[in-house]
Amino acid sequence: MTNCRKSWPRWQLSISKPRRTLPPSTRRTHWRGLVDQAQAEITAGNFSKAHQLLGQAKQAQIAAAQQARALRQQAQLAEDEQLIQAAASSAAEGELSMTELHYLQAAELFKEAANLIPPGSAHDDERISYLRGEASALERQGLNFGDVNVLRLAVEQFKHLIDLQPRTRAPLDWARAQSSLGRVLLNLSNFESRKALMEEAVTAFRNALMEWTRERAPRAWAVVQNDLGVALIGLGDLEGGAAAIQNALMEWTRERAPRDWCGAQHNLGAIQLQLGNLEGAVTFYRNALMECTREREPYGWADVQYNLGVALAVLGMREGATAWLEEAVAAYRNALMESTRERKPLDWAMIQIALGNALLALAGRESGTARLEEAVAAYRDALRERTRGERVTLDWAQAQNNLGNALLELGRREGGTAQLEEAIAALRDALKELPRERRSLDWAQVQTNLGNALLELGKREGGTARLEEAVAAFRDALKELPRERAPLDWAATHDSLGNALLELGKREGGTARLEEAIAAFRDALVEVTRERVPLGWAESFGHQGVALMWLAERTQDAGMAKTAFLQIEAALETARVSGHGPLAADYEAHLPEARRIRDALKEP
Repeated sequence: MTNCRKSWPRWQLSISKPRRTLPPSTRRTHWRGLVDQAQAEITAGNFSKAHQLLGQAKQAQIAAAQQARALRQQAQLAEDEQLIQAAASSAAEGELSMTELHYLQAAELFKEAANLIPPGSAHDDERISYLRGEASALERQGLNFGDVNVLRLAVEQFKHLIDLQPRTRAPLDWARAQSSLGRVLLNLSNFESRKALMEEAVTAFRNALMEWTRERAPRAWAVVQNDLGVALIGLGDLEGGAAAIQNALMEWTRERAPRDWCGAQHNLGAIQLQLGNLEGAVTFYRNALMECTREREPYGWADVQYNLGVALAVLGMREGATAWLEEAVAAYRNALMESTRERKPLDWAMIQIALGNALLALAGRESGTARLEEAVAAYRDALRERTRGERVTLDWAQAQNNLGNALLELGRREGGTAQLEEAIAALRDALKELPRERRSLDWAQVQTNLGNALLELGKREGGTARLEEAVAAFRDALKELPRERAPLDWAATHDSLGNALLELGKREGGTARLEEAIAAFRDALVEVTRERVPLGWAESFGHQGVALMWLAERTQDAGMAKTAFLQIEAALETARVSGHGPLAADYEAHLPEARRIRDALKEP
């Protein structure tokens, strides 16, 4: 008989010493006992019974494994549920941070919520909604605080959302992400290269409209039509922009959607403003304010108030009407009630500058210094947010320029030099940040303002150094002021140059400077005609008359003396009719001297 037990120890080893060490509790389970019994039967040579016992052990092992798997799945489900709840809590905290205007904190909380949910899980929709919340929080932070880097992050986040929600799988969510991308690109275009970003925004809005049709999603369709209109307006396509906004109004009726109707009226006002139809713009803005009240939509109300102020201010400056300017000041002050420094610092600074400009224009039509001091305060406030070398350097330079202008005018009226010195410093700071090559017209305007401040200070001081600096500033400005591109600015700078040369001519003696001054005034009068710009004409024509008066006395030219007297007299009359008191007073002071020189040089 063959001794088959020689092979048992090897087979027995695989049963008695399993590859994986089991814990004691597991070794004492039912299947372990069955395996032990099978081993005994094998030892006894009862292979059939051993097969039966091992089969039972296998079934017991399978049942134990299934039970363990079920317990693990149950534990995993419990763990997943806890993570889902944790994500929801994090998102709720993110919503709270949004309410508190802590947008970066909100973005981090939404991001944390999304990271708690594994991609591709049964809760992937919640994960994507949290990513959308993160993107929206980044957009708010970037827009309200002028944080360009954060706005760029928002752009990337919305593009990521488009990838996560392809059109073929989730067409409406894809359209929503396209609409959001277009909106944040539109916001980013306020800080960076406008054209490229707006073109990308237009593409995104048109993509959204492929799925958000009027039939399928009428309200969403109207929102995108309105945003598309805004982007087209920014690109200069006013007709296309107006058509898109009118499309939105097919759904946004005043009765059904009063707040949205208000927004569309606001945008139509912007179109009229760009077209130069200021009265039309004012009408649309006032329509908007019928529904967009401070109580319902505080931020929207503030935006409309600001743009209403812009239209009113331009009207007031164009027509010389103080009533329009007073209304503009009131509108700007209204806007500042909601666009506060804490909530929307860059908007707050922008409105402060606009307020300062309106106050400065009013100050030009009034005596005293109260308006000028208010304007200076507004510009100083703006510069607390429009900081140099950080978020908006060019805006900082423009605010410095405006502050310099207000200080210059304040210095003229108060007769001191402190304001003039500060004005010169502000204007020189502005020039350091204005790139002459890319912003040549702006640079030239600041150079002209600097020249005027130097001229005014030069009048108060002895010597000619400040006056020579003023002449150099005006000549530099004229290098970047082609008559064809900016005829009135070109003329105004020639007038200022003439005034500086006149002052130098009075101090230096001789005739060369006076003759240069007369030529500069002559150039100004080519563009500043009595019919088109009566007050500007009176300034240049009268100042030329003063230069002729001095030159006539030095050359003993009777004919020139008579011409000088007549020019000063005509300019005085126009200044009086135009209501420009300071200019009229200046010519009244010169007229007796012009009469004396004319009479002294009359032939006997």
